[in-house]
Amino acid sequence: MEETQKEIYEHEKEEYERKMKERKEHPDVKVICATEREPHGKTVKQIFEKLPERLPEEKSGETMSKEKMRTRLKTQEGQKIYSKRKTTVEPVFGIIKRVMGFRQFLMRGLENIGIEWDLVTISYNVSRMYALKNLSPTKM
Repeated sequence: MEETQKEIYEHEKEEYERKMKERKEHPDVKVICATEREPHGKTVKQIFEKLPERLPEEKSGETMSKEKMRTRLKTQEGQKIYSKRKTTVEPVFGIIKRVMGFRQFLMRGLENIGIEWDLVTISYNVSRMYALKNLSPTKM
């Protein structure tokens, strides 16, 4: 029996969703990620709200959930870890999108997209090294 593209897609989608529901966190890794979009700035109540200092104790091998992530984010330690994303990864994607103008892939297929992304990241890294070395084109 030959399956149509749509049936194959539906089957893969169902399989992916099942795996996501069963996904367990690695015991050595603490994931901290946004559960929803948050507005900029804080209200007076949020500023003076006393957050717990430490992340709550969790059983290893538990499945991930939004509620579990919200609990992690509502601690001082979770906020401290989450705030690091602004200084590590987020600006890089902003530069790639805004400055370099890379907004969508031109090729199809996962392998081709991987190659295209490699080229984008190589060009970002080379331009970043150039800027950090403070080289001028005449010195090369």
